[in-house]
Amino acid sequence: MAGLELDGSNPDVSLLYDINGLAKAAPTWFDRVMEFVGEYGIMFGLVLVGLWCWWSMRKRGTA
Repeated sequence: MAGLELDGSNPDVSLLYDINGLAKAAPTWFDRVMEFVGEYGIMFGLVLVGLWCWWSMRKRGTA
């Protein structure tokens, strides 16, 4: 794995190539999972936070 190089005009090009190499070598199922998380992960997280807020306020009852 490449380290962070601080000399030159593009300091992390070798790190980018290493990460791209890992992505090319990843199994197909992992690629599909990451595609799904990238597409729907933020919305799913927002729904979970909304449900958590609703549930915590519901447990408190009326003030």
